[in-house]
Amino acid sequence: MRGDDGLFRLKGGGEADADASVAVIGGSLEGSNVSVVDSMVNMISLARQFEMHMNLLKNAESNEQKASQLMSLAG
Repeated sequence: MRGDDGLFRLKGGGEADADASVAVIGGSLEGSNVSVVDSMVNMISLARQFEMHMNLLKNAESNEQKASQLMSLAG
């Protein structure tokens, strides 16, 4: 559970005990748990899917307008 200060807490609201096996190594870089390349590829894919869906909606609206014009001519 996340507290108001942004730190994680136990479900009861208390703090977890310190783990003796955890150590901080000076002068090293922490790795990210996010792959920038995968995230960018996913974002581009989602943008393309969104654009495709918008084009489908525009085509459906255009078809509906043309069908409506044809029906008004036939009636």
